[in-house]
Amino acid sequence: MKYLNVVIVGLLCSALLVLPVGCSVSQAKINTVVTDISTWTPVIAADATALLTDIASFAPADAATIQNAVTVINSDSTALTALCKQYLAAPSPTLMTQIAALIGTLATTDRDAMLAVLQVKNPQSQATAKGILTTIATAVTILSGYLQSVNVQPSASTTAALEQLKLYVDRAPMERALAQLKAQHVAPQYVTLAQLGY
Repeated sequence: MKYLNVVIVGLLCSALLVLPVGCSVSQAKINTVVTDISTWTPVIAADATALLTDIASFAPADAATIQNAVTVINSDSTALTALCKQYLAAPSPTLMTQIAALIGTLATTDRDAMLAVLQVKNPQSQATAKGILTTIATAVTILSGYLQSVNVQPSASTTAALEQLKLYVDRAPMERALAQLKAQHVAPQYVTLAQLGY
């Protein structure tokens, strides 16, 4: 699938969830995480834009079931990129809170879109939409993982949405990503996907 290219690199952050919680985190590390989020968020926007293009060819009723959610994902991912740039220019707890909230909104919106796409009648349209939304689900999971690596915990609603999105996250690219993280000495050698909940 043409949209899976984001998954391989993006899933690297899932392994960061095993870093000790409660340790103080340097501003440099937080900046690195925000930079990573800023780098990968446009991929969500690109996938949402691609899906909006595909939706144009769906039957009107099928398009209507997910049109609004995809539009929100597109808008929120663009806003998230802008927030990350603002944070890097002038770090503040308020901006970090806004970044976390937007990632939460993306998780919830993608979860809702994934549920809505089950109502799409045309099997080909349903498969197309589900494939792209799966990639977005994986990317959103990654962004949340980045935040958790610097002790920014998701809200209860975000956690619930991410838990439901786990059904759609692609395990094979995660395995490759985790192996790469271990090779880079970013993740401990003993970490497994099972420990990360996948």
